[in-house]
Amino acid sequence: MSADQETLRFEQMFFALQATIERIGIGLFPLFLVIDELMAGQLCLPFGDLGLRKREYRSFYLTDNESAGAIADFTAWLADAGRETEQFMIDWGTSKGWSF
Repeated sequence: MSADQETLRFEQMFFALQATIERIGIGLFPLFLVIDELMAGQLCLPFGDLGLRKREYRSFYLTDNESAGAIADFTAWLADAGRETEQFMIDWGTSKGWSF
């Protein structure tokens, strides 16, 4: 392939996920990447809630930055979305009989 030709690049996890969905093998994936497939019944958690743990993230930025307001707004939105997702997962897991 010559240097001026474009190439397609695929994330390796994409192939592993597709292979798992097609029942060619098993996979270990971050929950946020496969939640839709779990909800649709395309994937399962064969060991229940084993491995589902709460994760924490921190946001640091300079408050004297001219973009500090926008960064704070984005950080607040991200935290709210994370709390909503976490509550959804707790509710979903509880409906499956898991305890968190």
